[in-house]
Amino acid sequence: MSERTSELATALGFIAGEGSFSIVKNTSNSKPYVGFRFDLQVDAKDGAVVDKMQEVFDGLGTVRHRARSDGREHVAWTVTGKDNLEAFRDIVASYDGPVWTATEKYANFEVWSDALDIYLDGRTGDEQQIQIARLAKGLNKGFGEQKWDEFIEDRQT
Repeated sequence: MSERTSELATALGFIAGEGSFSIVKNTSNSKPYVGFRFDLQVDAKDGAVVDKMQEVFDGLGTVRHRARSDGREHVAWTVTGKDNLEAFRDIVASYDGPVWTATEKYANFEVWSDALDIYLDGRTGDEQQIQIARLAKGLNKGFGEQKWDEFIEDRQT
């Protein structure tokens, strides 16, 4: 196993525990639309690990060191923007180790990646937004399902 592959496997293990592949509902000009992001947030004591992980992912995204409302420090890594998301997704998809692919986070990644394909293809009409919302609803089982039902209803009218 190459050093790069080993580093990626380690980073994905951390992502499996702490990362979040999200499809979010946004609004522009009173019209709802979907957005994508990857987030990982940890206590500041693990901040150096997050900086190293960002390096494994070719410096994609932004790492911020901030104070939480309880006064403790945390480190957040966020990847947004079509080009960055696509590059990030491609790096994640390049690794198919048996531990990573057995995780629930990998299953979430696959749903997120399928929805991201629609988004990246530039298909942003109502039909495509509804397809993405249906995938998001599956990604966020039990959390936000009503939000996505409302989004779908808004896009169908």
